[in-house]
Amino acid sequence: MICQVSQLLGIASNLAVPLQVTAYVKSLTDGQFIQSSPMWQGLKVNLGTSARLQVGNVDVIVASVRSQTFDEQVFLLHGIDVTKYKIVALKSSQHFRAAFQSIAKEILTVDSPGLSTCDFSSFAYKRIARPVFPLDSVPDFA
Repeated sequence: MICQVSQLLGIASNLAVPLQVTAYVKSLTDGQFIQSSPMWQGLKVNLGTSARLQVGNVDVIVASVRSQTFDEQVFLLHGIDVTKYKIVALKSSQHFRAAFQSIAKEILTVDSPGLSTCDFSSFAYKRIARPVFPLDSVPDFA
């Protein structure tokens, strides 16, 4: 099925705009599965209506409910064996490591914009005493 996906791949915010893509829908699911990772083994997850889309030569999984990826179950639900891919990208902070460390050749961590960024200078502070570390160079008081 070829479809035009709009306002689905991301949400509008002051950090980004949704992507509009032409995608081939490879699978549709109810988004329900059970975690297998050491982090949340046995936990029932409901991502809501979910889809595996093919955008060019990239497979993308989108869901109607936001959640971090803790293990490979969301991929398996959509017919993806992550061990067959050269590159797998996740939006997750740290919790994915328990499940993916043993199957990944390498894990690269990136700092994307948003509330979970490590770049504290990217926030618009309104009530903050300056100077303050790590935003400013603070003299050594030792």
